[in-house]
Amino acid sequence: MPYLADLGTEVERVSHSTLQAATDAGGDTDKPYYVVPGHELQQYLAMVAIQPVKLGEKASQLIHDYFVASRRLRSECLPVGAVSTITALSEAHARLAMRHEVSYEDVSAVLCLYETAMVTLFGPYYVTPPPQPKTLDVNSVPLQMHVHMVEFVTWLEKHIKSLLGYSSYNTNPEE
Repeated sequence: MPYLADLGTEVERVSHSTLQAATDAGGDTDKPYYVVPGHELQQYLAMVAIQPVKLGEKASQLIHDYFVASRRLRSECLPVGAVSTITALSEAHARLAMRHEVSYEDVSAVLCLYETAMVTLFGPYYVTPPPQPKTLDVNSVPLQMHVHMVEFVTWLEKHIKSLLGYSSYNTNPEE
């Protein structure tokens, strides 16, 4: 994880220690996961909760374009407050990843959850609906989530372009 490359601060040292313990536990075939103790999780959340974050340019543009496109498609289902909700969740996602700026990827992850909730609440409303998450195999969750996010970002960019007639970002989801 590139954001842990420089272990110069207390937050980064604690995160690195937790991630290292999780990685070391992965070799145990009876327990292919690591359960973070409650006190460590509370400590981590307390540290990231106070971290200031700012909205990056691509992230801001994606939120704007998604909202405008979605209002055109389903104005009755998307509240005006969706922008602040999506922004707040994107900021929280960036904080959990210990970044100081909300990235395109943070917003994409939030929009993936948001779209899943919208389809669940209001049913499918697209000619081409967003890709739905598949049942995950516990032994390959990271790879499966990566594949799902690549599919979702591809769908999202096509969806926005079909409704707005342009795409403000040429982001390769594989990067």
